[in-house]
Amino acid sequence: MPTMFPQRLEELRREKKLTQEDVGEMLGFVDSTISQYETGKREPDYATLTKIANIFGVTTDYLLGNSNQRKEKYDGQEIIAAHKAGDLLADLPPKARESVEEYIDFVRKKHRIE
Repeated sequence: MPTMFPQRLEELRREKKLTQEDVGEMLGFVDSTISQYETGKREPDYATLTKIANIFGVTTDYLLGNSNQRKEKYDGQEIIAAHKAGDLLADLPPKARESVEEYIDFVRKKHRIE
């Protein structure tokens, strides 16, 4: 695992003002596992890595140092919020914008949303 994981985990934990114990409890750990992750003495398995990413709202690629982008470009809530703000589609080419608008219409009709 790249050496970025320990640093990123500690950085995210501190940003959220959580203790190592807090994060351990969220993950169901009762020992010093988070401390070991942050010092690089131990690495999480894939399932735990995914849980950590979900706790902090980042991608596993960000945690591992494979990307500097914390989130996927757009997640579901961001798409809805950006669409309401009218700025999500602004950077898309016309044909792509049309496809997205058609899909939104399809979903609205399917779920009878006006």
